[in-house]
Amino acid sequence: MINLITKHKVSFLRVITGISILIFGFYAATNYISPIITPFAPYSLMITGLISFALVYGVTGIKELFSKPSDPKGNIKNFIKYFILTVLLGFTTAIILQYILNLKLSVNPESGNVLSIIFQIPFMLLGEELISFYFLLVTANLIYNKFDNYKNAEIIGIIVSSILFGLLHYSTYYNGNPLTTIIHILLIQGSARIIFNISGLRSNSIVMPLLIHIIYDLVFLSIS
Repeated sequence: MINLITKHKVSFLRVITGISILIFGFYAATNYISPIITPFAPYSLMITGLISFALVYGVTGIKELFSKPSDPKGNIKNFIKYFILTVLLGFTTAIILQYILNLKLSVNPESGNVLSIIFQIPFMLLGEELISFYFLLVTANLIYNKFDNYKNAEIIGIIVSSILFGLLHYSTYYNGNPLTTIIHILLIQGSARIIFNISGLRSNSIVMPLLIHIIYDLVFLSIS
């Protein structure tokens, strides 16, 4: 995955085209389009994400993205460490927002109904991972090739990805108050994305954050 930042020089035009494809994928996932397209809505982000990555990085880039996790400190440690961090951060932030700041937070519409979508969840979350890492990697790539500073490129890519990931959840967690909703999604979903992103970069694979994301969502959707 790191090679997608440092070893490739992406085309800005292809990046923009990929973003357009992802926008369509997100729209298809959240809106009724036609009787033919709607059944594919849960998989639209995954499909358009793969197309966008192939467009920008080619098939070899997708293979690098899905390479076997290889965290130098151990893949099991990676999973345990970042899963626990995500859970602690999620619970702590939710408690602060709800019981200290007294903000009204909406729950995910699928909370308590996880069994009805359990077979779709891996594909839906893969779509979320693809769109998140698309923005992370292309942002970091463009910055790295411009300034030759990997650390700054990585940090900016993580921030851009996390903010966009949070904002993508606006309609899901909208509670009638735009400001409260934005605070919610940026501090809970956005901060969780930071951890997912770091896990992926440290393991050099999208597979690890995907596994963490799936388990995390299954836990929270089951108990919410």
